[in-house]
Amino acid sequence: MKILIVEDHADLRRLMKLALGGEHHTLIEATDAVAGWQAAQLHRPDVALLDIMVPGPLDGLELCRHIKDDPRTRHAKVVLVSGRGHRNDVLIGQAAGADDYLVKPFSPKRLAEIVSELMAA
Repeated sequence: MKILIVEDHADLRRLMKLALGGEHHTLIEATDAVAGWQAAQLHRPDVALLDIMVPGPLDGLELCRHIKDDPRTRHAKVVLVSGRGHRNDVLIGQAAGADDYLVKPFSPKRLAEIVSELMAA
């Protein structure tokens, strides 16, 4: 399985990779949404873990919309990751096309469960 991780904090990317057991998956990393969009087009991931607030002209919500709107990438399951966990934030994420929403700080075990559940669906 190919998993795209778009997160600007190196420590959090490392935690995500450890939680997902990189030996079982191909993990693609990007530090901003523009690089994430390029990686999504090139690698066509099965799952995309997108931090909502990343530097640059695109944010994670816009990247989610791009992924879900493009026929080459719309098959990808998208998990938005954010420090914002209000109901309205989750609804905005769902409206952007996200398959799930994970609030920081999160349990690495919960991240692995979400990815497993999405791939089993």
